[in-house]
Amino acid sequence: MVQFAKRNAASLNRLASAFISVSLSEAGVEDLGAPAEHRAEARADVDSHTNWSALDEFVDEFARVAVEAETTEPIRTLVS
Repeated sequence: MVQFAKRNAASLNRLASAFISVSLSEAGVEDLGAPAEHRAEARADVDSHTNWSALDEFVDEFARVAVEAETTEPIRTLVS
């Protein structure tokens, strides 16, 4: 993956993109096979480390910019 990114950096940099970190705590929240108390602990951990309003603002702004750019192309057309 690193080689792909290096080889295609110019094309990738022209695309609207975002990096969102995903935590194992969130995976624990969504694990339907886990006991309810473990899921509740995982939810509390996620909530204590997440600024949800900032994330919502980021998502709204990212969507606005992507729409204004009026360009959507599958990555395969940019790097082939």
